[in-house]
Amino acid sequence: METGLKNFEAIIKNIEYLGEKYKEEHLAEWNKNTDLLENDWWEGLKFFFKHSFMRGRRDVLSNEYCEFALTIIKEKYNIDDPRNCAIYYSNLDEAYKNLVKDKHYFDKKIILQAKQNLGSGRKSFLKDEKLKEEIINKNPVIRMFVTPRNISFKWLNQEYNITTRLENDDDTMMVLDTLKFIASKFENRNIYKVIKDNLENKQIKEVYEFLIGPRNVNISEKNFHAIGDKIATLIIRDILLLNPGIEINNQNDLELVFPVDTWVRRIARKLGIQFENDNAIKKFFISVCREYKINVPKCAAGLWYLGFQSLDILINFCLDKVDLRSAKAV
Repeated sequence: METGLKNFEAIIKNIEYLGEKYKEEHLAEWNKNTDLLENDWWEGLKFFFKHSFMRGRRDVLSNEYCEFALTIIKEKYNIDDPRNCAIYYSNLDEAYKNLVKDKHYFDKKIILQAKQNLGSGRKSFLKDEKLKEEIINKNPVIRMFVTPRNISFKWLNQEYNITTRLENDDDTMMVLDTLKFIASKFENRNIYKVIKDNLENKQIKEVYEFLIGPRNVNISEKNFHAIGDKIATLIIRDILLLNPGIEINNQNDLELVFPVDTWVRRIARKLGIQFENDNAIKKFFISVCREYKINVPKCAAGLWYLGFQSLDILINFCLDKVDLRSAKAV
């Protein structure tokens, strides 16, 4: 594919640099301490949710729902925040034991079956008061996640204080699936470590299919509700960013670490890249990365960072260094 840009090597190297900026800023809480992620199932769950909630909606709303879910779980199982102390890890062990005791509540089939019996189709059970009462009276865990309450959280250096809840079935069932998995057996308690260990063993396709589920399978049998290609590749990409020692070279595997969303599509268009679908975008950038020896996960992250934070990039890196009056557009 042609782009019409004269110095694409410089462009792709700048995009790789922005991928490093993404790692420093958006993965900051784990970037310098990946051992925390591997040794702490709560941190592993936080990592997973901070990716699995990032579905097709405003990012601030996804973060709101994510922080709500984490707040509910933290309070329900008395998870304290102090790290690197015996009390914290003792409490964390007790929290996991209590989580396992509740695993019979982590079954999304109660929602699917109730909706099927009522014939409500894709309509959320929250839209039907009778159906909602039927479900939450049977399941106190679901009740917690769909009952409004006030939470406070910080995102992109801005403080939020808001009353919220999980507003749709997809988020609720994804949370149930995740809790069901980590409670299923002791080896699964840290979902981050499970995925990371399999990536180290070059099980890229297996991890991808574990996250999105087999094709043509009943929705009730999928491991994680509402996780598709974008979320699965996002999770894999960011684990690779945090673990640069894991090398992936196979073309098919590289396509499974390259999430494409609205921001990436916009940047591709701005760069003059003609594409038929998201897979064509992946193939193009992977081929360019190989040509110029660019790290593919960093390129993928850099494209998103460029789209999402283009104004900040302009102000921080360009505005006081480039005379726009004399610059010529390509």
